[in-house]
This record gives sequence, C-alpha cells and structure tokens, in this order.
Amino acid sequence: MDEELILLGLVACAFLVLVVALPIWALVRTRRITQLENRIAGLEAALTRVMRQGTPPAAQQPVLAPEPSIPAEPAEPAEPAQPAPEPPVPIEPNGPPPKKLEELIGERWLGWLGISILLFGAAFFLKLAFDNRWIGELGRVSIGLLSGVGFVYFGARLHRNSRTTFSQIFTAGGVTLMYLSAYASYGFYDLIPIAAAFGFLALIVVQAHLLAVAYNAPAIALMGQIGGFLAPVLLSTGKDNYTVLFTYAALLNFGAVFAVRRTGWRWIGFASYWLSQVLFAGWYDAHYHPEKVWPAVAFQSAVFALFLFADFDAIRRRGSLSWENWLRVFFNPVMFFSVAFSLLEPEYPDWMGVFAVLMATLYASVGQWSLGWARADRKPTLIAVALAGLFITVAIPIQLEANWITLAWALQALLLAWLAQRLAAAGMNYAALTVAGLALLRFVLVDTPWDYRATFTLILNRYFLGGFALAACLAALAWRMRAVWLRAAWTVALLAIGVVWLTMTVEAYSYFDSLARTYTTAADFDERRSLEWTGQMTVSVLWACFASALVWSGLKRGVAALRWTGLALFGVTVVKALIIDILILEGAYRIIALMALGALLLGVGWGYQRISKAAAAAPAEPGETA
Repeated sequence: MDEELILLGLVACAFLVLVVALPIWALVRTRRITQLENRIAGLEAALTRVMRQGTPPAAQQPVLAPEPSIPAEPAEPAEPAQPAPEPPVPIEPNGPPPKKLEELIGERWLGWLGISILLFGAAFFLKLAFDNRWIGELGRVSIGLLSGVGFVYFGARLHRNSRTTFSQIFTAGGVTLMYLSAYASYGFYDLIPIAAAFGFLALIVVQAHLLAVAYNAPAIALMGQIGGFLAPVLLSTGKDNYTVLFTYAALLNFGAVFAVRRTGWRWIGFASYWLSQVLFAGWYDAHYHPEKVWPAVAFQSAVFALFLFADFDAIRRRGSLSWENWLRVFFNPVMFFSVAFSLLEPEYPDWMGVFAVLMATLYASVGQWSLGWARADRKPTLIAVALAGLFITVAIPIQLEANWITLAWALQALLLAWLAQRLAAAGMNYAALTVAGLALLRFVLVDTPWDYRATFTLILNRYFLGGFALAACLAALAWRMRAVWLRAAWTVALLAIGVVWLTMTVEAYSYFDSLARTYTTAADFDERRSLEWTGQMTVSVLWACFASALVWSGLKRGVAALRWTGLALFGVTVVKALIIDILILEGAYRIIALMALGALLLGVGWGYQRISKAAAAAPAEPGETA
C-alpha cells in the first residue's frame, strides 16, 4: 500500500510538472524572448532615425565665394534642396492585432482545457482518496482551500506581470477549488456550523465576482459559475442536505446578477439561471419528497424574484436587453409557475387559481412600476401587461368550471382590447383576438351539447344564457376594434352572429329531442316522433326568421355583410327544407315549415324591391353613376 501511494504521488507530481509547470515556463520564456526582440528592433529604428536627422542637408553646406566674372542676366533662384525622406517609423495600432486561430487555440483554449481537466482530475483523485480514507476530512478540506488560495495568488502575480490569459485560468481554477472545499466543509463533513459555512460561501462568491470585475475577465465569472454549480455534483455522496444546496445556489445566482449589473456581461446571468434550474432538476429527480415542498418552492421563488428584478431593472437603466435576456423575461415566470404548480397542486388544488391570479397581480404591478420610468419606451409595460393577461387566462380554467370559463375568457378579450386602446398598443389586439378565439373554441367544442341532453328549462339554462353572453362580448369586442382594425372587427361581428345562430339551433332542437327521449316504450312511438318533427320544424322556422332579421338589418343600415350573411343562411335553410323537411316531416309539420320559409322569402324579396325603387327614385349625388 505504501509503495502504491508513493507511486501515485510520483505520477501526480509528474503530471503537474508536464501539464502545468513546463508549459508555463516555456510560455514565459517565449514571451521574454519576443519582448527582447521587439525592444532591439525598436532601438535600431530609433537610432537610424536620429542619425538621418543629424546629417545637414545639401542646401545647408558652406559654399566658396565665386571669382568675379562678367555680369550676366540674373537667373531664376533655384529651389532649396529638399531634405532626404526619413525612414518610416512603425506605427503601433490602437489595440492588439487580431489573433490567428492557431494562436487562439494555443494561448487560450489549451490553457482553459488544461485547467478544466486538471480540476476534474484533482476532484476525482480527492474523491478516490476520500473513499479509501487516505486523507481525513479536515485534511481534504484544507488541501482544497490551500490549493485554491495558491491558484488565486499565482493568478494575481500573473495579472501584475500582464499575463492576462493564464492569470484568468489560474484564478478561475482557484475559485473553483475553494467552492469545492467550502461546500464540502459543511454539506458533507459537518466540520463547521451552518452559519460559518454560509459565510465562507458568500465570501467566495463575492471574491470570485470581484476578481472578475477587477481583472475585466468574464471568463473568471463564467468559470466560477460553472465550477460553483459543479461542486455539489462532484462531491455528491448521496446525502440530501437541501438547505445548504438551495442557499448555496441562491448565492451563486446573486453573484451572477451582481456581475451583470456592474459589467454588463449579460450571458453570465443567463448561464447562472439555467445552471440553477439544471441543478434543481437533478436534486428533484434524486431526492424530492412531498415533505420538502416548501423549501423547493422557496428556492424557486428566490431565483424567480432575483432575475425578475434584475431583468426589468436592466431595462429601466439601459433601455434594451439582448435576445437571451428577453427570452428569460418570458421564460422565467413560465418556468417558475410550472414548477411551483407541479409541486403545490397535489396538496393544494383549490388554491392554484389564486396562485395564478397572484402572478397576474405581480406583473400588473410591474407594469404600473414601468409607467413611472423616464423613458418613453412602453415596451416593458406592454410585456408586463401581456404576462399578467397570460396568467389570468391560465387562472380562469383552473379556478372556474363549465360555461364560466368561456364567459371569463370573453370578458378578458374585451378587457385586452380596451387596454390596447388606452395604451396605444395595437399589438395587444392580437392577444385580445387570441383569447376570444379560445373562448369561441371552448364554446363550440366543450360547452355545446352535441350528444344527448337531459330535460331542461327552455332559455333559462346555463348553455343558452352563456351563448348569448359570449355573443354579446364578441359584439362589444368588434365595436371596440372597429376604429383600428376594421376587417378583424367585421370578422368578430360575424362570429358573434354565428354564436347566436348556433345557440338558438342547439337550444330548439335539443329541447324537443330531450322531451322525445323520455318516451321509451313502443306505445309512445307517436308522441316521440311528433316531438322530433316539432324540433326539425322549429329549427327551420328559426333559421328563416333569423335570416330575415339579418337581411332586414342589412337593408336598413346599408351593411352589405349583414345582407350577404342573411342570404347565405336562407340558402342553408332552403337546402334543409328540400332535403330534410320534405323527406322526413309529414302533415302539418311539413306544411308549417315550408309555408313559413316561403313567406319569409317573399317578404325579403319585397323588401329588396322597395329598396331598389327608393334608390332609383332618389336624385343621384354628384359623381354617382346610375
């Protein structure tokens, strides 16, 4: 065993020398040689420039006096000789030249990869030593802390010597080792009380992000986050100490938000948020029990509140966010509500609708808060209002039942249209139409009794009143949207007409059908058939009357859409009369259905003729054609 330990120690030392010491020594020596070469080249260029500047130009050389001669015409003065051009002086660029891919891989990526592999190897080696009791618990923590402090100190020395890349690498590695040691000191070994453990963790989190800010090194912050969230995983022994785990993860998120606020490294917060959710998912899969529901909800609430404030505060201060932050603005509340709902719903099913309403109230308050900002951009307000509307939409089917869900959605669509007008946000009309579509789909697919319907009171029942209430809300929505979106307003108005038509049809037919189903014996066959024929006849007469009302309203108000809708309904009624009424109905039922339809058709035709004659007799307006 002693020989194996000695051999293992030698292998570890050799690994450290080959992987860490030698590359660092070679890199330092290479950098020094490069610096010396650059300094010598600079001295040579400066010496050459000084020598050329010290040589007098030809125009300044002393000239002997000429011998007297016959005066001649004065010649034009010669231009003075130009001094010889100086050699070009190398101009240093404003910033460092872009690194080639080979240099990027050699100087940065290999270093980060090396420190990551080294940390993993150290973690597995320590775990092997721990499992085999080679090192005591106090020794394990001490080794990790001393190694982390040494790495951080060495990184500081490299930073002072302008060794930026390796300074960040060693600092990040040291922070990760300190995370591992501090977390293990209480989370696994109970060497220190919980208050001291939290204090150490908080100090390490603060130290990591202060170093990242001081060195202007987002890589340190990112490595600190990754190493911090990996610490509980690498040191896991199967023991569930969720109090320490949740508090520790919350501190890491707080540090990430601090770094983002001070430096603007937005993706640090994004990475921290997702890592905390992944850590929570792993804990839930391995250790969750209904008895731990409230600590789990408390952790999710802390993460949600922290990033909610961070995101909207960043919008307030900077006015814009990157795409990943906008994604978190929407995903954060959805994630929190989904997780909390799944945790709380088995024990508190009656309070889930209240929970959704509270979420809606929170985002409505955030929207109110954003209205007081000095910026003219109303996008944060609209986002908050949209999220509030989303949670109200979710709360309705959770808390309400049956037709009340449809009615509440219809009222919510009307409210959204009103807010769109008040906030001058045309985009909210899309949300209003979406919620109105949900209400309409639920009315048709869920509320409408397509199958057997028990005997009920005509008109004064939940389905009929709910259908007319939905139609009224749709009509009000169309009226509200007419000024900003005319085509959508007409579409919604026609849908309201369709709801009224469907409600009357189902009400009339199912009423007589429910009465007919009460007669079940052969002796009651005539009574049952009579009620069924009465239902078919009533439907035909109702369709014809409704179509006549639509055409009359269209003629009276000059609205072509109403007229065409009435004519289309007349066509459907005629087809029903020819296919169903004539073939199925007998006696007075057939006669009443056909005569009512014919009379109404004649009345509509007569109304069209009167309108046409009145239009022909009226004097033509200027610019009109006959």
